[in-house]
Amino acid sequence: MGNIGKEVNDLLSGFGMKVLFYDPFVSSDYNGARCVDLHELIQESDIITIHARDTGEGALLSQKEFESMKQGVLLINTSRGCLVDQKALIAQLLSGHLGGAALDVYEEEPLPQDSPCSKCTMSF
Repeated sequence: MGNIGKEVNDLLSGFGMKVLFYDPFVSSDYNGARCVDLHELIQESDIITIHARDTGEGALLSQKEFESMKQGVLLINTSRGCLVDQKALIAQLLSGHLGGAALDVYEEEPLPQDSPCSKCTMSF
């Protein structure tokens, strides 16, 4: 629940959303948002948005975490590409388990032309 997380929480609270957050450096709730462990956040969320730094510990979301998510969950990553296992993400999108993903960052940048992500399209 860093500066960006706080801003996102403040914006979402205006829509009456129940906000959960995971932050290994924070142990208390913040302005209506409930601090939970990563496992609970993954299992309970309809939308997951990542605003974190790279701690050098590898992907925050890998195959195991994706499999624990609700069917149809939406993922937004605007922080660091290395925090999401891109191969696992693509597999979950292709299987239909994830409802969609919005990525501003990738594991490898610039995104190689042969990457499955380069063939993704936006739909409204």
